[in-house]
Amino acid sequence: MTEDIALSNGAVNVSATYLYADPAGSSKLAQMADPGVVGKVIRTCLNAATR
Repeated sequence: MTEDIALSNGAVNVSATYLYADPAGSSKLAQMADPGVVGKVIRTCLNAATR
């Protein structure tokens, strides 16, 4: 059981949900574009999705 696992460094056990979304065409973009440009595009998508 997870209650038996000791947490350290002030950690707390929380219940959370994580949503992963892969923007359409992002794999092809990552293969073709400069990594810095790809990072900006992905961050922009994530920022828009979380507003």
